[in-house]
Amino acid sequence: MPLLIAAGNDRPTTSKRRRRWSIAPEPRPSSAHFEGYELFEELPNELGLVLFRWIRDVRLWATSDHTAGQELFRESTSPDLLPRWASSDVDQQLCGVANVFAHLVVSPASTDPDDIVRACTNVSTWADSENFTATAAAFMETAAWVRPLDADLAYRAGLLSRRNAAYGRSTLWYQRGIGVGRRTGNWPSYVDNYLGWGNLEIIRGREVQARILLLKGYKAAMKYNLRDLSARAQHELFMLAVQQSEYSIAYDHAMVALQLYPRDNPFFPYLVHDLAQTWVCQHYGSVALPLLIASRSVIAGHDMEIAANIAGAAGLDGDRDQFDAAWDEVALKTTKAIPRAASALISVAEGAFALRLTKQAIEIAERAGKFAHERGELNDQERARALLERIRAGERLEATKPPEKVCQLARLLMKELPLRTGP
Repeated sequence: MPLLIAAGNDRPTTSKRRRRWSIAPEPRPSSAHFEGYELFEELPNELGLVLFRWIRDVRLWATSDHTAGQELFRESTSPDLLPRWASSDVDQQLCGVANVFAHLVVSPASTDPDDIVRACTNVSTWADSENFTATAAAFMETAAWVRPLDADLAYRAGLLSRRNAAYGRSTLWYQRGIGVGRRTGNWPSYVDNYLGWGNLEIIRGREVQARILLLKGYKAAMKYNLRDLSARAQHELFMLAVQQSEYSIAYDHAMVALQLYPRDNPFFPYLVHDLAQTWVCQHYGSVALPLLIASRSVIAGHDMEIAANIAGAAGLDGDRDQFDAAWDEVALKTTKAIPRAASALISVAEGAFALRLTKQAIEIAERAGKFAHERGELNDQERARALLERIRAGERLEATKPPEKVCQLARLLMKELPLRTGP
C-alpha cells in the first residue's frame, strides 16, 4: 500500500476537487514484532491471551468473506479459553462482551458488524480506564476497521493512538477521519479530527502546523454552525498561544471561547481550569489556586493533571501544605505510560522551584524530561530542560501581583463555574 502512494505514476491525474474528496487509507495493524504483540506487553497473562485471540479473530473476519461460514475458524480457537478466564476476577464489562466474540467464531456468517463494533469499543473503554492504553488503542482501531466509513471511530482511534504515543498512526487515523467525515457529511466528526490532529501537533512541538489545522477546524465548525466545536477550536488556539507565551493573543481566543461555549457545555470547566493554569504561567498564583481547586470538583478523570497544576500554583502562593498534598497525589499516579505525565511533573517541579525546594525540583524536572523523551513529547522535553537550566543557574521563581482585570475575570469565573455546571 505505501508503494501505491509513493509511486504516483500508477494513478491518473486528478483535479484539485477530486483530491479534496479522497480518503486516506487506514493504518494497518502494527507489526514491529507480531500483530497484537502490544496486548501482551501490557497483559502478559491469560487475560492478555484472550484479548489477543479476540482481536485476531475480528481482524481475520473483517478482512475475509463474511459468508465463509465455520471454515473461517478452527475449532480450537477463542471459545475454549472462556471457561477458565470467566472464572477469574475480571471486570464484568469484559464478561459481557465474551459471548459476542464467541458467537463470531461459532457463526461468522450471521455475526452483526454492529455487535462487533460495540464489543470492541467496550473493551477499549475498559482498557483505557485501567490505563492499558495500547490495548485500548488496538481495540478501537479494530472497531474502525470493521466500520471503515465511520469518521467518529477514526477520530477515537486517532485519539487513543495519540495517548499511546503512536503519533504516526494517530496522524493517519485523523487524516482518514477528515476524508470520511467530508465524504459522508459527518461534519462534527470532520471538525473533531482536525482538532485532534492539531492537538497532536502541539504535543509534537509542531506549532505552525498545529495552528493551521486548528484554524481549519474552527472555520469548518463556523461554516456548519457547530457552536460547541467552534468554542473548542478557540479553546485549543488559546492553549497553543499560551504555549508560545503569546498571552495577548491567548486571551483573545479565550474570550471568544467563553462567549461561544453554551451554558451547560461540559468543556466550560476545562476552559476555566486552563485560564487558571495560564495565570500560573504568568506567576499569578494567588488568583490561580482557588480556581484550580474549584474546577477540580467538576472535572472528572483528570486528577493527576489538576493536582499537578494545584502544586504549581500552591508553590507560587507559598502554600507548602497544599503543595505537599498535591505532590503526594501526583507521585502515586505518574508513570511514563500515562499521557501527560511529563507535563504534570513539570508543573510540580515549578511549584517546588517557587518554594525553593531546589533538590526536589531538580529530581522532579529530570524525571519529567526522561518521560517526555521516551514518549516523544518534544515540547515538554524542552520545558523540562529550560526549567533545569533556570534552577541550576540559581534563579528564583517569584509570584507576581496580577492586574486588576485578571482579578475581575477570576472573580467572574468563580461565580460562573457552579452556575454552568449544575448542582
